[in-house]
Amino acid sequence: MRHLFINRGCIICPTLHFDKESLDFGTTALGFSTRQDVYLHNLALIPVAFTLTVLNDGNEVALTHEEFARSHTKPSFPNNPREFEVSPEEGVVASNDSMRIKVIYTANIARVGHTMIQVDMWDSGSHPVLLPITFCGKVTPLTIVPQDITVRFCFLNYPYSRSIDITNNSDIDGYFYFIQQQVTEDVTMICSFSKYQGYVKSHKSSPIDVTIMMKDLGIYTLTLK
Repeated sequence: MRHLFINRGCIICPTLHFDKESLDFGTTALGFSTRQDVYLHNLALIPVAFTLTVLNDGNEVALTHEEFARSHTKPSFPNNPREFEVSPEEGVVASNDSMRIKVIYTANIARVGHTMIQVDMWDSGSHPVLLPITFCGKVTPLTIVPQDITVRFCFLNYPYSRSIDITNNSDIDGYFYFIQQQVTEDVTMICSFSKYQGYVKSHKSSPIDVTIMMKDLGIYTLTLK
């Protein structure tokens, strides 16, 4: 006698889920970083391996304000920066457990952008989980107050001191850098600063002393940049 045994069921692939629907990094000054955390949840009864990728991100190391500040020769922003750092980029979430994912956005391009974090599971690109990301990189608008420094009458080879403020009226922190003047025999006006670079917090000012010395007769103008 034969017995027929029929086993019925539904095979599903355990997946991971984020605890947030999206990440919004707001506005970040170029060279500065903003961090957010998100959790990956595994509600399945077995561990799930994953790999994280930020879609359409660059492949060059992003430039930070710390690196710019300590560099003697000032570097430029890369053409194709990798602006997002995800840690860990891969791992295994145990059954009925969660794992915290750290996402750091380092702005290197002035733009408003949208991208996604893609979660691939089981070493397969099928059925990925996506987390939308919104971000904005912006150059901090700094102003010099006063905009003009006038020394109406002065002696040759005598230093005159004036004060200026680097003002940041925006909602993001900023960084300033003055290009140091190259003094040669042909230079008729020498200008030096008490500091050539520094940080200016949001809605704050940074005072700087300026020393000016004339080397020749005449009326001259020096543009600060």
